Amino acid sequence: MIKIAYFIEIVIILITLIGCMPNAYEQAIENYSQAIASNLKDVEAYYNRGVAYYDLVIYERAYKAHERRLIDPIFAKNPSSYYLFSNEKLTNKEIKRFEQAIEDFSQAIKLNPKHIKSYLHRGDVYETIGQYEQAIEDFNQAKNLDPKYIEIHYKRGVVYKKLGQYEQALEDFNTYLKYFEIHYGTPKIFYGYAQIYYNRGFVFKELGQYEQAIEDFNTYLSLTPSENYNYLYKKEAEDWIRKLGGTPYFEKN
Repeated sequence: MIKIAYFIEIVIILITLIGCMPNAYEQAIENYSQAIASNLKDVEAYYNRGVAYYDLVIYERAYKAHERRLIDPIFAKNPSSYYLFSNEKLTNKEIKRFEQAIEDFSQAIKLNPKHIKSYLHRGDVYETIGQYEQAIEDFNQAKNLDPKYIEIHYKRGVVYKKLGQYEQALEDFNTYLKYFEIHYGTPKIFYGYAQIYYNRGFVFKELGQYEQAIEDFNTYLSLTPSENYNYLYKKEAEDWIRKLGGTPYFEKN
């Protein structure tokens, strides 16, 4: 549920800054359903409705967390409060929406087997509901369609990590990091760039490469200076560094 956790954090920020209509996603689903009814071969309508079903789950969890923060000062001060919702077991209603998203992405793919966005988003849904092998298959298919789509390496690496296939995860994470180091240097604000160091550090740890693990965990900490940013990961990174015999970044600087 980590992917949900991250998007919930972003949605909470958007709700706070600009506000959101509770029925916005339902309206989008209705609009795309009408478009599909008018044209059963509308690939983008199926794709966009699938995205709306997926995003609706994220939004509703974020909205619950936002409402709780407004009425519970203690909850509001907890930097990891959104995780309390993101890590909850999926409800039957949420599972149904994810199934509907998968159906829509699958229909889009049926109509256009080269629709890479549908493979990527269907893979995201499969990952979220724990169907990791199916997620890998979709990310592989997306990679076959566009070998230069670098984000696939990050997505697939995360799933390989969850499957315990650490060598494959390491290869994907290295490819992803090499690309960004060549093209962008060290973009400190880019979430995925910081996050991948935590993920690769975990992989190094599992592979017994402890010095590299400590280095990556500390790089992750150096790229996430705010205590309110990915708080749970920061705590885990600091704990792993100490367990592996290292010194956390903040204690050295």
